[in-house]
Amino acid sequence: MLQPVEIYGIALAGCRSRMPAFTIGSVSLAGLTAFDRDGLFHRWDGGGRGNMWRKSLGVLSAAILFTNGIAFGQESISAPGGGPSPAAYDWLSPAPLAWVEPNFNWSDSPIRPYLHEYTGYNSNILNLYPGVALPPGVNRGDSFVRTDVGASARPNYEAQQFFFDLDYSTTDYRHDTRFDLHNHFFDGGVNWTLNSLCTGTLVAADRTQEAPQDEVVGPGVDILTTKSLNETGQCHIYQDISIIINSNATSIRHSLATAQLLDNNTTYGQGGLQYAWSTLDNLQAFVKYSYTNYTNFDVSGIPETVRLLQYNAVYNNILSPKLTFSLLGGLVQSIGLTNSEHGSSNGPLQPIYSISVNYLPSSKWAITLLFSRLVTAPTSIIANTQVNTAETGTLSYYLTPKITLVAGFGVTTTEGAIAANSPRTASLLFYGNNTAWTSTLKASYEITPFTSAVASLQDSIRETNGLHVNTYLMMLGLDYRPF
Repeated sequence: MLQPVEIYGIALAGCRSRMPAFTIGSVSLAGLTAFDRDGLFHRWDGGGRGNMWRKSLGVLSAAILFTNGIAFGQESISAPGGGPSPAAYDWLSPAPLAWVEPNFNWSDSPIRPYLHEYTGYNSNILNLYPGVALPPGVNRGDSFVRTDVGASARPNYEAQQFFFDLDYSTTDYRHDTRFDLHNHFFDGGVNWTLNSLCTGTLVAADRTQEAPQDEVVGPGVDILTTKSLNETGQCHIYQDISIIINSNATSIRHSLATAQLLDNNTTYGQGGLQYAWSTLDNLQAFVKYSYTNYTNFDVSGIPETVRLLQYNAVYNNILSPKLTFSLLGGLVQSIGLTNSEHGSSNGPLQPIYSISVNYLPSSKWAITLLFSRLVTAPTSIIANTQVNTAETGTLSYYLTPKITLVAGFGVTTTEGAIAANSPRTASLLFYGNNTAWTSTLKASYEITPFTSAVASLQDSIRETNGLHVNTYLMMLGLDYRPF
C-alpha cells in the first residue's frame, strides 16, 4: 500500500512503508528505517529472535571450528610410526575431517566454505543529522555481532568453467533489534570459451545488503535489493585487434521509503574494439548506451526514463612488475530525457575520466590510487544525471609475513547535473549535493594459513546542507577460509 511519508516537514505521497510512524523532533521516522518486507529482513520482536540467532550462530561457529581439529598452535606432531597424528592438524587447519580422512583438504573439495565472525560498534545507525533528539528506547549508536557464512564452487566442463557463490550474513544489534539485518548474495554463471578466438562471462546475481556509506541516499537504514544479468565477450578478429561486446540488465529496489523514488530497472549495451600490440599494453574504444526506467516516475518530480550515450577510450599499461596504470576518458550525454509532464529533451555533453595506479615500491609496501569523474543515471540524488567525483588512496604495509596494516582515505563529491528545462530539481528528502570523506584503518594477523584476526575502524563524514553527518564503524573478528 502506498502511504504518505513526512520528513523534515515535507510530505511525500506514494512511498511504501510498513513501519509504525514515530517522530524525532520534527522528523518523522516512518520513512527513515527499512520496512519489513514480509518479515524477511527486519524483526520487531523486541530481541527474542535476535538472541536466538546469536546463540544458534555461535553454536554453528563453535561447531565448525571444533570439527577442524584439536591441537591449537601445534604445527607438526608425529604419531608412532612416523605418520601424522590427529594433533598434527591445527584446529583451524584446512583439514577438518582429518581424523576420518587423513588426506582430506577443502582445496580438493568442489565446494569451498568460509566463515567471518565480527563484533563491533556503529555510532550512527540511522545516519542522522547532528542535534536530532531521540525518544526513549531509540539509540543513535549500538554494538552488534555480525556473522557471515558462505561458499563457492568452480566446476569445469571441458573448456568451460562454471561458478557459483553463496553468502548469507546477519547483523544483530545489542539493543535496537528493530535494525537487525539479514543480507544475502548469490551468483552463478560461466566463464566461457569458444575455440581459441572468443572468451567471455555470463553471470546472474541476486544481492540484498545495507547501502554502503558512499551510496546512502539520506537519513535512515536502507536495504538495497539488486538483481542483475551481465554478459561480457571478446573475440579476436584480425592480428592484434579484438571486438568487445558487453551487456547488462539490473533491477534495484530500496527499502527506505524516501529512497524508493529511485527504484529503477536499467539495461545497457556496449560495443567496441581493442588493440593489443603487446601483452603489456592495450587500447580500447567503445560506445555504451544505457536505458534507466524509474518505477515510481508517477510521483511528482521523478523521471520516467534516463537514456545515456557514452563514448569512451581506455588505455591499460603494465610498465613493470611493480607499476601498472589504467586511463579512461570520454563524454556522456543524456538523450531524450522523458517525463510524463514535461516531454523530452537532450542534456549537454559531460566529460568523464578515471585514472588508477598500482605501485609496489618494495616487497613490504603497496600503493593504490584512483581519481575519477563519472556521470550516471541518478542513484542517490534527484537530477537529470548524477556526477560523482572521487579521489581515493590505499596504503598497505606488510609488517611481517603474518601482520598486514592497511590505511585508506577517500573523498567523494556527489552532484546533480540539471540541464535547462529540467523537470527535476533537488529534494530535501535526500542528502542532495554532498561531499563525503572516508578514512579507514585495518590490521590483520594470520593465526594460521587459513585463519586471520582482523581489526578495522572506518570514519565517515558527510557534509550536506551545511551540516556534517558523522559515522564511526569499528569491528573486531575472525576470517576463516580453509583453502
